[in-house]
Amino acid sequence: MANFPGVDPKIYEEVSSYLQEQEQRNPEAFKQLGGFNGFVRTMVGAARALERDPEGAIRYLANHHGIDLARLGPNPDELSQTEWLLSVSAVPAAVGATTAAGSTAGAGAAV
Repeated sequence: MANFPGVDPKIYEEVSSYLQEQEQRNPEAFKQLGGFNGFVRTMVGAARALERDPEGAIRYLANHHGIDLARLGPNPDELSQTEWLLSVSAVPAAVGATTAAGSTAGAGAAV
């Protein structure tokens, strides 16, 4: 096994403990997974899928686990209220503070 600098040697123990829990919970699914090697392959595949096509990977995972992504989306009324609050209070205050600081720095530099 390759040795990677900075890898916590206890990670194998953590993964093994997790896999033992999974094996006890659902022996058939654990067998299909392929143990430690299968778990690592699955995680690497998931990481690659998320890098290559994040939206597609999230849709796949949601579908696989029976999650309706539409149910997790923002409520249009809440979004509108949030956007309104940001545009009316937070953003102008932050921009004003930045502009004032920038003006002060500019004035000081000119002196």
